[in-house]
Amino acid sequence: MKRLFLMLCALLPLAFACKKEGKIEKIEAIDMGTGILWGNSNLGTENEYNFGLYYAWAAIATGGYFTWENCPYCTVKPDGSLDQITKYDANGHLESGDDAARVRLKDGWRLPTEEEMKALNGDDFQWEWIKEYKLSNGKVARDEYFHDPVSGIRVTNKNTGKSLFFPATGIGTDNGGSSRPGSLGGYWTSSSSHTDASKALGLKIEMSTASLMDMEVTNLTHSVTEFERREGLYIRPVKDKPAAE
Repeated sequence: MKRLFLMLCALLPLAFACKKEGKIEKIEAIDMGTGILWGNSNLGTENEYNFGLYYAWAAIATGGYFTWENCPYCTVKPDGSLDQITKYDANGHLESGDDAARVRLKDGWRLPTEEEMKALNGDDFQWEWIKEYKLSNGKVARDEYFHDPVSGIRVTNKNTGKSLFFPATGIGTDNGGSSRPGSLGGYWTSSSSHTDASKALGLKIEMSTASLMDMEVTNLTHSVTEFERREGLYIRPVKDKPAAE
């Protein structure tokens, strides 16, 4: 019995990593005033508070161990470290066949570019940390995999009141687990790093705390920054607006 228990414990991280693709969700399009339409939820879910599915950059299949060996267009050395990148140089952009949102959702959905993601940091937008996401019935939402209370950032257009919620999803790691769900989140863009082909750009949201003179000080940050292409980030799909008739 003890041996069986230990085996189950060892498999738990993999179980969380191997989320099934499931049915194709219907995502609501929201006009945030940035020139494109934003999905109200992450790729892999129809609810704005659920995490959805996470991917390495340029991957169209979700889950697994986020190692260099499993990273698309990456080759590794015998010790498992990165050897070379075989597709997408610095300043590259995902082709349609490597864009998980295009492949999964079709209907014009895609990953946002670096510039489109940065547009949400403009003066017209307010970013607010939501410690506990409340459902319409007043209960606290819990994520569908770890069953912890959902935290994240709500970004609101101050002129129109339209908003998006980005849950603090954590980041998929090389051991099949997730790093800091509830206080950290990462969302891919379709743009690679400007200087390093082994990295790509994504939105990083983070709530950190520190002690200062017996007081707990919180710090909210949100910016488009570099991540290693092998890391497991989530995707917030976007689509172009229909042409005016």
